[in-house]
Amino acid sequence: MSIEKSQAIVLKRQKLRETSVLVTLYTKDFGKISGVMKGVRGIQNKSVNFLEPFTLCEVVFYKKKRGGLYTISQCDLIDYFFEIRTDYERLVHALYFIDLLDAVTQIEDNNNELFELIYESLKALKVLKRPAPVKSIYEVKTLILSGFKPRIDFCISCGSSIEQKAKFSTKFGGLICYKCFNKDSLSHDIFKGTLASMLHIEKSNFDSVWRLNMTNRVKGQLSRILDDFIKFHIDKNIRSRTFIDMIV
Repeated sequence: MSIEKSQAIVLKRQKLRETSVLVTLYTKDFGKISGVMKGVRGIQNKSVNFLEPFTLCEVVFYKKKRGGLYTISQCDLIDYFFEIRTDYERLVHALYFIDLLDAVTQIEDNNNELFELIYESLKALKVLKRPAPVKSIYEVKTLILSGFKPRIDFCISCGSSIEQKAKFSTKFGGLICYKCFNKDSLSHDIFKGTLASMLHIEKSNFDSVWRLNMTNRVKGQLSRILDDFIKFHIDKNIRSRTFIDMIV
């Protein structure tokens, strides 16, 4: 039984028995894990307060000989993201971010870039004036890093290069050329600015991507495309998404 230590973002937490909690964490070094922290409820234990959704902690844990759960023996707070928790619009976006991360990842499938993405996105939520652009950037990069990338560099139906007018097909998961328009009657036009923004997000690092400027028209279309794409291709109910709809 080896004892491990890693930074982790809390994805979910629920009560377990009288004094324990069951948490799902996305760790920097081991990917997504589920673990039990015992004896922390009903007493003055700061660790249980640190295990709130989207909190960044450093955890010490080890795996049981039987079963897939870990035992979490220590939890130290790194960032509580207080600025997000005191602003409703930022809060619902942060909850959606961790729910989407949970939906696209498997247990113990490590991806350090996804950890950096959720951490940098939460930091951006703290300081940027509006959460909506952060949401689109986070969604594009999450889809890319988790293997659900929308194909916008060639026709996803026939494989030809896009040289003339193209449309976006949610069903096929990317652009289709004019020769393939009849294969998806629900495909729709996409602005050049929307395509350019998606490509910019894909290629930009975290230091520069948050400075991306989009017109309101491009922001709106990109948000709709990503919403439809995620609903169609990620077969899970992300309930926190509905709260964002209520405030937009």
